[in-house]
Amino acid sequence: MNLWIQHEMALETLRSAIPGGPRGWHPVRLIFRDFWHWRDYELGFAHGRLALTGQNRGGKSSILGLVIPALLDGDTSPSRLDPSQSRDRHIHWYLLGHEHLDPDQPGVFAKRARTGYIALEFRHGETGRYLTIGMGFSAARHVQRRIRDWCGFVLPDLRLGRDLDVRGADGNCLEPREFIRRLGPPAVATGDRAEYRRQVNRHLFGMTDDDYAALISMLLQARRPKLGEQAGPDQVCLLLRDALPGIPPERLDQVAEVVHNIEEYQRNLEDVARRAACVEELDRLLLELAEVLVQKAAAEFASAQGRHGSLAARLQQAREQLQRAEGERQAAAAQLAAVEARLGEVRARLAVLRDHDAAELPLKLQAEEQEVRDLERRLDFLREQLEAERRILDQHHRALRELAERFGARVRRIGQRLTALGHRARSSGWEAGARELMDAAAALDPLRVDAAPADLEAARPDPAIAPEGQDLVRQYRELARLRAGVEAAEAEYRQRQDRADSLRAQQEELTERVRQAEEEADARREALVAALRAWQERSPALEVPDPVLAGVIRAVQALAAAPERGYEALVEGIRNLAAQRQRHLEAALAEAALEQARAEVQMAALAERLAELGRTGLVPDRSELRRRARSAAPEDPSWRPLFRWVRFRPGVPPEVAARVEAAALEAGLLDLLLAPPAEDAADPAPDAWAVPAPLTGVPTLLEVMEPEPGAPERVAQVLASVGWGEGPGDRWIAPDGRWRHGIACGQVAPWLTEPTGLVGEERRQAALQARLAALRQARDAWQAERDAAIRRQEELRQQMAALGEELRALADLPWQALFDALTRVDQLRGQAEEARRQVEAARGEAEA
Repeated sequence: MNLWIQHEMALETLRSAIPGGPRGWHPVRLIFRDFWHWRDYELGFAHGRLALTGQNRGGKSSILGLVIPALLDGDTSPSRLDPSQSRDRHIHWYLLGHEHLDPDQPGVFAKRARTGYIALEFRHGETGRYLTIGMGFSAARHVQRRIRDWCGFVLPDLRLGRDLDVRGADGNCLEPREFIRRLGPPAVATGDRAEYRRQVNRHLFGMTDDDYAALISMLLQARRPKLGEQAGPDQVCLLLRDALPGIPPERLDQVAEVVHNIEEYQRNLEDVARRAACVEELDRLLLELAEVLVQKAAAEFASAQGRHGSLAARLQQAREQLQRAEGERQAAAAQLAAVEARLGEVRARLAVLRDHDAAELPLKLQAEEQEVRDLERRLDFLREQLEAERRILDQHHRALRELAERFGARVRRIGQRLTALGHRARSSGWEAGARELMDAAAALDPLRVDAAPADLEAARPDPAIAPEGQDLVRQYRELARLRAGVEAAEAEYRQRQDRADSLRAQQEELTERVRQAEEEADARREALVAALRAWQERSPALEVPDPVLAGVIRAVQALAAAPERGYEALVEGIRNLAAQRQRHLEAALAEAALEQARAEVQMAALAERLAELGRTGLVPDRSELRRRARSAAPEDPSWRPLFRWVRFRPGVPPEVAARVEAAALEAGLLDLLLAPPAEDAADPAPDAWAVPAPLTGVPTLLEVMEPEPGAPERVAQVLASVGWGEGPGDRWIAPDGRWRHGIACGQVAPWLTEPTGLVGEERRQAALQARLAALRQARDAWQAERDAAIRRQEELRQQMAALGEELRALADLPWQALFDALTRVDQLRGQAEEARRQVEAARGEAEA
């Protein structure tokens, strides 16, 4: 336990000692576990109040957004977390931190994966009970939506950090599904935000859904943020005007403008800082570029210098060829002049010869003519040679003009190139090279093709810079080699980076597919939960209690992979309930069948009794021996039991008659057969009969009884043989129901409840009809009970059949769709994890 928690526990004792406070639920602790910048952190409330102080942007509004109303309705969307209702805040930021920072860098708020909890503890002022509500989150950077699992929980009479905690044995926070699995009644934990909202409302407020939604909306309005974070200056002005009507509107406008300017300056400052960083980076890159350009300029200068020397040599060669052609042309012209002079001489001599002697003239003329022809041939040859030399000279002139044009173009290009190289050398900081290059460019400008070789040589750059240029060339070549290595390394790095990017794209695609598969699994899960609730409503036979169904729903919501046993592992509670219900129905069916059998036995006995009464009339209860003897005795009217021969005398009170009748029956006198005279007796004798022995001098039963009309004399004798009232003899019956018969004595009071109705024909017929009616009523009652048992059996069979149908309907719910979706999620997660490992390996190779 850290010092802050110990400090809060000590303060909690002091706060609880403060008198007063709300009577109902009020917050007492705000609890953080691995959330935001904290590992274990708690904020205590005093009588439901908490004051947070600190500088701007210190996190006060963030805590307010996390508590109200996120913990009350489970909505952690960005617009709910930010009191200004922007969408810039995400719940995963409080777990993973800044995404642009490296989690491996020490001292930064950045995590690769994290599981955390936030909870709010309430206390009831009157009862002293505690209630904790909260949410758990599991987040990871490789997950597309960052949040990979969520749960909400309501803990009645449980205190987080006191009675239980969210950390496992390793000290890390439990995954939400594991935390749900560990909780038991009366705690409620769910992955459904709507269900979490209903549970919080039920435990804290007990409102209707509409009223609770209105309460949440009111809390959102009440927590409106600082003025600087409202929609804009106009809105700020309007709010200030409504809140402070006494301030002039122009002052409010100024305040709004100041607030707006502060925000604008802050945004500008951040923009300037970003631009300054960009400029620094650009300066660094330009410096590297300048170094490369200097090296390239040196190489180009050396190359231009070589090209200049080559052009000068070719120009010198062309001039020499032109001089030789001109000399040959002059020689040919001299020869032509000599031939023409000789031809003139010959012609003059020919004229002289014509004036000489005719005898010698033909010979001389022939000789001269021959010389003229020779000279003409020589002249033609010389003319042809001169024409050929002229053509050669024209060719040399044309070649010289072309070379002059190329020379001028080359000079201009070299001058431009030298000027450009000079500017580049100056921009690169090579001042000496820049001056030489610019001087060389200036010296090249006046050069023509007919310039003197000395002028051409003077236009060459200073050879003194050649070693420096060559050194720069060597450095450039070395740098070029190094740069080639760098470029090769960069190409290899880019290749690795491209491979890493490709793998990362595959990972992101797989992550997106995992997210879509998770969303599909969640949709399948929600559909299955809705189907389970609908199935519960359609299953009256099974009567699944809400806690049992809630356990199944929790198992479905906590399901991360398809169970090996299929849905049976999830509905074990329902199966046990169904088995218990089946046993109950079978026991009830057996009991109903037993009731039917018992009713049928009673109905048969009653029918037999009715038939027997119809045959025998009303007779006293007899022993089995006497029943067999009487049923086996032959029909002899002379052998009749005493009760069929006697009746009570008029005026005998009914209660006395009932007691006397019962006492005589108990004494065994009424059912005795009246024995006929010995000569009339049948053979053999019946089971039991009365032998008259009249008493003398004492009252007898003749006081209250008398023979029926037509009865034999023996009847009166038998009645006279039993005393009336307690006497000295051993045979008597008293009016109060006491009796004695030999050594046997007894009494019927106070147990006698109704008269037997055996004595007297009228009484016997009335009693018989009453007995028959009672038996028929009992028979009807048993028949009704039997019919009810039959109906009950039919209802139970229908319930058993309905129970089977409901279980089959449970099996037909979309379990497999959820299992397939979870299997798909598991497969894609494996592929995504493999892709993540490949990305990490590729990243390591690229960094290496």
